[in-house]
Amino acid sequence: MVTDESMLRTRQVLASPRRVELLDYLTRATAPVTVLEAAEALGLHPNTARLHLEQLVEVGLVEQVSERRAEPGRPRALYTATRRPPADEPRGRGEDDYRALATVLARGLAATDDPAAAALAAGEGWIEALADHAWPARPTTPEVAAAELESLLDELGFAPEMDLEHGTVMLRHCPFADVARTNPSVVCGVHLGMVRRTLERLDSPLRATALEPFVTDAPLTCRITLTRVDSTTPEEAIPLPVLGKKPVAPRARSPRPRT
Repeated sequence: MVTDESMLRTRQVLASPRRVELLDYLTRATAPVTVLEAAEALGLHPNTARLHLEQLVEVGLVEQVSERRAEPGRPRALYTATRRPPADEPRGRGEDDYRALATVLARGLAATDDPAAAALAAGEGWIEALADHAWPARPTTPEVAAAELESLLDELGFAPEMDLEHGTVMLRHCPFADVARTNPSVVCGVHLGMVRRTLERLDSPLRATALEPFVTDAPLTCRITLTRVDSTTPEEAIPLPVLGKKPVAPRARSPRPRT
């Protein structure tokens, strides 16, 4: 029996594009695969691939079986999707379905009274749906927060390039590029909401102030601007310091001579 709780957990698991990509790979595989095979196919570390596979097994989208072998030794764990497409079904269907879903969601957000606010809220909700993500101890330093943000964006398929020195994150790959070209304000708003909520969860002094879409087209690249909030003036965003250089102290003003 499918319950509301199980449906929610399934949506949480499929909130990760990496797991959707992994599920599509297993669906297309002609035989059960090992953790190493899955990791190599998706360019993941084996431990990361194993974690994703365990999440998919938990919600019943993937089945784990033991390898049958005649030789002595511990059999390897093999993974297979619980549903396989017919032999004549075109390849890449899962990716097309995922893109179609993203298009529908983007259109729905664009039709709201305040698309910008709705997009930011959707991005924040996406981060909250990552129930299995291991967050570091808080509060975090700018360096730890930047590394964690870069790792999370990489897991979600954005191929990020962090430049903390200049306060930018370049997203070298957008999993929703086709949809973003049609609804850039909505899709990019979702991604900005994701980054903002991530930095909030990390309790760091970093803030994401803007996301510029399509700063280059070959390859398609978007740029996120980061600032640092001074703890003494929490409402004021100040530029990130240049790492490795000592801040220059302000010069003391000489008292004006009395007349």
